[in-house]
Amino acid sequence: MSDPARAARRTSRSANDSTALQALARAGYVASGVLHLLLGWLAVRLAFGSSGGNADQQGALRELADAPGGALLLWLTAAGFAGLALWQLTEAVAGVPGTDKAKQVGARAKAAAKAVLYGVLAGTAVRVATGSSGGGSEEGLTADLMRAPAGRWLAAVVGLVIVGVGVFHVVKGWRKSFRDDLRATGGGGVGQAVVRLGQVGYMAKGIALGVLGGLFVAAAVTADPEKAGGLDDALRTIREQPFGVVLLVATGLGIAAYGVYSFARARYARL
Repeated sequence: MSDPARAARRTSRSANDSTALQALARAGYVASGVLHLLLGWLAVRLAFGSSGGNADQQGALRELADAPGGALLLWLTAAGFAGLALWQLTEAVAGVPGTDKAKQVGARAKAAAKAVLYGVLAGTAVRVATGSSGGGSEEGLTADLMRAPAGRWLAAVVGLVIVGVGVFHVVKGWRKSFRDDLRATGGGGVGQAVVRLGQVGYMAKGIALGVLGGLFVAAAVTADPEKAGGLDDALRTIREQPFGVVLLVATGLGIAAYGVYSFARARYARL
C-alpha cells in the first residue's frame, strides 16, 4: 500500500472514531427516522385516495418543510444525512471495524453505497430547503439511461440490484440480523419493542424496494421508460393489487415502524 493510501486510511480512521462525527452520524439516523415516519404517513394517505404530494423522499421532505419551523428542520435533516454520509465514507476508506479481512471488501463497498445514498438525501433536503426543483423525473432518467449503449440492459441491472436490496431488507428483518448493528442495553440485549419495530420496518421497506426494482425491470423488458418510476409509483402499484388498500396501509405502517426503529438506532447503533 502506498504512503498516500496509508495516510488516507489513518485520517479516515481518526475521523471515524471522533466523537463529533459519531454524534453527526447519530443525528443522521434521527433524520432517517423523521423521513420514514413521513413516508409512512404519505403511504397511508395514498391508500385512502389522497391526491396530495408524491409519496417519496422529496414529497416527505416537502411535508417537513410545511411544518412549523420547517426550514430549520430541513437544514438540520440535511446536516444529519451529510454527517451520516461522511461517517459511512470513512468506513469505506478505512475499513469497517470488527469485520473479518475476508469480508472487508464487501463491507467497504456497502459503506460506500450508503455514503452515496445519504449524500443524495442530504442534497435533496438542501434542494427542498432552498426551493430548487432539482433533478428530473424517474421516467426521464430511465429514458436517458435506455438511450445509452446497452441501455436496456443497464436499466434491467439497476432494477435487479434494487430488487436484491429489497430482498436483503426482507431477509434481514425476518432473521432479525439487524440486531448486530446495535449495542446491547443495560439488560444485555436490545429491547423487544425495538426488535419488533426493526423486524416489521425492514420487511416493509424491502417490499417497497422490491416493487420499485420490478418497475425498472419492466421498463427495460418492454423498452418503455414510462413503466419505470420512483417510490411513489411503487406504492401506487401496491395499491392497484387485490386488497391493495389493506396492503398499502400495512406497508405504510411498516415504513413508519422503520422510522421509529431509526430513532432507537440513533441511540444504540454501533459506531
